[in-house]
Amino acid sequence: MAVPRCCCMRLENKAEGFGFSLVATKNQTGQYIDEVREGSLADMAGLKNGDFVVEVNGENILSYSHPEVVELIKKKGDEVSLLVLDSAARRHYDERSIIVNSNMPEVRRICTWTENSTPNTNSEEEKIAPTQEVVESSEEEAKKTSEPIQSPIAPAQTSGQSRLPNSSRATPSRRACMESGVTFGARAKAFDAL
Repeated sequence: MAVPRCCCMRLENKAEGFGFSLVATKNQTGQYIDEVREGSLADMAGLKNGDFVVEVNGENILSYSHPEVVELIKKKGDEVSLLVLDSAARRHYDERSIIVNSNMPEVRRICTWTENSTPNTNSEEEKIAPTQEVVESSEEEAKKTSEPIQSPIAPAQTSGQSRLPNSSRATPSRRACMESGVTFGARAKAFDAL
């Protein structure tokens, strides 16, 4: 089963950045991950193109504008933690009207550093090996889940209530846009490389 992933990154070289772009698309709610560079911190932390961002550094960002989310990512400096859902996980939680947050027991935490380490201030010496968990799915599951969910996941509520009714959107799927030759970049209303 696909689960939420908390992808934690710590910069060792500010010039390289985290290695992903954050995209807000026209006519869709939310922020998405795109252009994950192979071998980057984002790649090592398990971020995937098309991941839907739910939280940044433990803060629900679903009602935030794109510039607010970018500022929140940059605010903490060398570290960022992103709670993300791939299309299968998003479908799973949306169908059940479950609000996702980083305190859920099933959240898979993937970090680019070990829990007891401190930021590496040495140049190229003593690079900390990343800690990764790999989520594998069968080809069948991948075929079922390749179409993204178009309904948004609601922001976390402060009351004890944790379920909201489903909603739907009449926007084209990412797959439909890709098949027509349109990419996130062409549809993006806001696009930031981080």
